[in-house]
Amino acid sequence: MRATRPLSDMTAEYDTLEQFDRDQHYIDEHYVELWKRYPNNWIGVYQGKFIMFGRTPEELHARLEYNGYAPQNVARRFMSRDPDLIL
Repeated sequence: MRATRPLSDMTAEYDTLEQFDRDQHYIDEHYVELWKRYPNNWIGVYQGKFIMFGRTPEELHARLEYNGYAPQNVARRFMSRDPDLIL
């Protein structure tokens, strides 16, 4: 017999993915503004708001954890000054 997850777990996971998608869209919509303020830094967006930045992905991850955020639920992106750099 195959084990199944409770529907509430799947709904919560779906809600998290939906929010992550909205946060990625926020970054896309505000890219230029974020890029000007945080060039060559990693930024984090959670629930439609910029929350913090770090010079490296590891620094941002540590800052997120320190401030009580679950890093896996935070949309992150590198704000490169190099227009040809894609991460």
